[in-house]
Amino acid sequence: MPHTRLTSARISSGIEVVTSLTLPSRVLLSSVLLAGVLLALVSVPAPASAAIFGVTTPQSTLFPGTVTVEGTKDAGTIVDAGAGSTCDNTDPDRWTCELSLPDGSHTLTVTQTAADLTTAQLTVAVRVLGAPVITTTGLTPGTLNGTGFPGAGVVIKGDVGVSCPDPVLPNGSWSCALGVGTGTYSITATQTWGNVPSEPGGTSSAVSVVVDADPPALPAFLSPAAGSRVTSQPTTFSGTGENGGRVEVFVDSVRVCLSPVINGGWNCPAVLVDGQRVVQAAQWDAAGNPSGLSTGYAITVGAVVVAPVVPVTPPRNPAPAPAPAPAAPLPPVTPAPTAPFLPPPVGGSSGLMPFDTWELPTNYGAAIPSASTTTSNTWLLGLALGLGFALLVALPLRLLVTTVRRKRGYDLREAPEEEPLLGPKLTAALFLVAAVLLAALAGGVQAEARYLRLALAIGLALAALNGVSVLAAKLTGSAFGWSTGIRLAPLLLGIAVVTALVSRFAGIQPPIVVGVVLAVRFGPLVATRGRGVVSLVEVAVLVVLGFAAWLGQSALGPVSGFLPSLASETLSALCIAALGSAMVMLLPVHRMPGRMIWEWSHTAWAVVTLATATVAAVVIAGGSGFPVPWVIGGSLVFAAVCIGTWAWVHFVEPQFVDSVGGPS
Repeated sequence: MPHTRLTSARISSGIEVVTSLTLPSRVLLSSVLLAGVLLALVSVPAPASAAIFGVTTPQSTLFPGTVTVEGTKDAGTIVDAGAGSTCDNTDPDRWTCELSLPDGSHTLTVTQTAADLTTAQLTVAVRVLGAPVITTTGLTPGTLNGTGFPGAGVVIKGDVGVSCPDPVLPNGSWSCALGVGTGTYSITATQTWGNVPSEPGGTSSAVSVVVDADPPALPAFLSPAAGSRVTSQPTTFSGTGENGGRVEVFVDSVRVCLSPVINGGWNCPAVLVDGQRVVQAAQWDAAGNPSGLSTGYAITVGAVVVAPVVPVTPPRNPAPAPAPAPAAPLPPVTPAPTAPFLPPPVGGSSGLMPFDTWELPTNYGAAIPSASTTTSNTWLLGLALGLGFALLVALPLRLLVTTVRRKRGYDLREAPEEEPLLGPKLTAALFLVAAVLLAALAGGVQAEARYLRLALAIGLALAALNGVSVLAAKLTGSAFGWSTGIRLAPLLLGIAVVTALVSRFAGIQPPIVVGVVLAVRFGPLVATRGRGVVSLVEVAVLVVLGFAAWLGQSALGPVSGFLPSLASETLSALCIAALGSAMVMLLPVHRMPGRMIWEWSHTAWAVVTLATATVAAVVIAGGSGFPVPWVIGGSLVFAAVCIGTWAWVHFVEPQFVDSVGGPS
């Protein structure tokens, strides 16, 4: 075996360094060193790549238009922000996404996708508030109108700087007094989130608005002259006025005719009744400024009645005739104000003559919140209110009614119907007319033509509501072979009277309307299940109609003009009447559909009641003028009274009777 020969050199420090090895030894030593290096490399862990996917856009950022969110990402990945987004991933470490969203609060889900298709997600909350729309065109007396996002504030800028005192209405319309004099102004409008000036949204393009804030002069009469007699009809009134305006003539405070002012003149005919009459006129200029009523003057209408002539012998020395006293001027006549039937309605008074209001909206249902403004929190609040209706109103009412009826020995079974005094068709028509009047009264009326249009809209809505609901119920009964018919529901009409008066006097907006006056009648052989199923269909159809009308009214938005206003008012009436009627009909008492459903299935009643009450709470109780705290407080008191009555009858009263009737 060969020996290994080592040679060494001594360094000054005394350490010997190996300088020479035999070939086998060198190979062995090199292998050992290489293995050690490889082992060291394997043993040291590689640094983990840090995940850098994130969003740098602050939460709840308010965007005045296009939404732009950005952040960081892992190398080699692609990021997108959902459907409709356009994302830039050219930077290996950063990303940017743009997308267009409607006004309101939104939660975006941002997804990062790696090359192996693994994904990671983050969410970011954003708010969008675009520019409002200015709808005022042409001349204006100093009021600017437009549309915007419900609840947002509106700030007018440009040549005029003013913050509108009221936010955008739930129907999306806004109006603002500019508070400036006559002139031409360049104006922009900016929305603010939640009516907070420090959170501005989008700004509209500048528009030129011509303000005519000066009222026109009083119109002048040329004929008939003051003190004159008119012997033929029609009487033609004529005079002078301001070009582009209109003049309305009043006789004894009643408007009799109107005329446009052309080339400085106007004229209009009217048929008058014989007698002494007082004539006045008012003028509106092209911007809509009224002049006020002119001073009244008297005319005599009718031919002169000639009395028979009786010869009279004059006295020899006639006394001198007294000097005629100067005629006293006629006092100005002011027409009687048009007072509302009850406190001012939601539509207010237009200030125009009654028949000039056909195309003006009444704002009936303007307090109904738009479907686009609802959020998850809105529906959660609606669910809580719906649960409160079931637990604090419906069930305690059934407990109270059942307790009282059993205590007094009433038969809990359905009582037979009485024969109506009038024919069924005439009675149904009268019931429907009464329901229409009550629904109109609930929102308020004025002596203006636009409220006739509102009555027509409510009539169309209630006719559709009653017809569709009972037709669907009857078709369901026929499909299963259950004997059904149609009956009048006077109890519902009585409840409609109460809700209309409460809504009117309390100023509840949107009003509580019960518009159903027809219900389903069951044959004596229809079982409990059949009654419950048909009643469930009847109520479900009402809820579907109300919900669909709400979506339609929200999509329609602010309107003007006769037909658009008629459509909006019809949808508003259908929405609140359907949901209000469904809530009342679900009460599990008397001959209500709710009682039929309850006796068939407690679960079915609970589900449909909770769903209906939730939708009604969002649509009706979600209105800006609905007194939610008062309703909650009243419900708590009502539930306490019902439960207290039940407890008295079942626990306290028996002991009291026993103690009084016991041995002395």
